[in-house]
Amino acid sequence: MKKKIIGTITSVVVFLLVNIGNVSAQNREKDEEMLRGTYLSAAKQLWVIERANPQLFLSISGAELKNQRKKIANETLFENARYAPDGALLEGVIRNEAAFTSFQDIRLQISYISKTGTVIKKQDVVLYEYAPARDKGKRISLRISQNDLPQDYASFEVKILGATEKGSHVQQTFLEMK
Repeated sequence: MKKKIIGTITSVVVFLLVNIGNVSAQNREKDEEMLRGTYLSAAKQLWVIERANPQLFLSISGAELKNQRKKIANETLFENARYAPDGALLEGVIRNEAAFTSFQDIRLQISYISKTGTVIKKQDVVLYEYAPARDKGKRISLRISQNDLPQDYASFEVKILGATEKGSHVQQTFLEMK
């Protein structure tokens, strides 16, 4: 009798475990499908924000403006070589913290500042570089002509104004979503 009861209880337990497993598997599939849909929806919203606001995700660090000189007269026996100002090189590191959006043709604004803190001149330039999504940083160099440099600037600031989105497979994926 005990064996019959234990056998029946074992059968019931096995039956319940199998059915609970099936229900759990069905629920798990529904949960995974819902989670995937939620993730894709959130990712698409983030992509839309990134595309519309590249300046929030792009940054420049370590910016230096290095004055350049060109040789205008060679050294002679009695005279040193002579040099003249030849513009400057803007160097730094561009970083893109966007998760999905890659950018190119980054628009920068350089503000030249006097000793007293007054902005002497603002210059908008385009950096024709590519900044992939989740990029840790890329060294850049941009030539500024002598005619664009003000005479007596003491310091400068660089601000990112915007950029153009570089098309990618992510863009196609999100555009295909309903």
